[in-house]
Amino acid sequence: MTKSELLNWLKSATKGQSVVYFRGHIAFDQTERDLSGPTDAAMDAVKICRAVNQLVEQGAITVTHQPLGPVKEGSPYRAFA
Repeated sequence: MTKSELLNWLKSATKGQSVVYFRGHIAFDQTERDLSGPTDAAMDAVKICRAVNQLVEQGAITVTHQPLGPVKEGSPYRAFA
């Protein structure tokens, strides 16, 4: 999910609704690199993490991480309106 997709969801979300904004291991995925530097996936993880943190600080959303199974399967990170 991109920052703009998250903001669009938030515009129409009602209290208690949720959306998975990231799937994986966000701390690890932000550090993924290749020979030319951070991967596109890593930069996407950084961008959504920053957007989510800002919305949490504003009190617009609450977030949770539900670790399920191996990291490779991608644990869901969920935002609640």
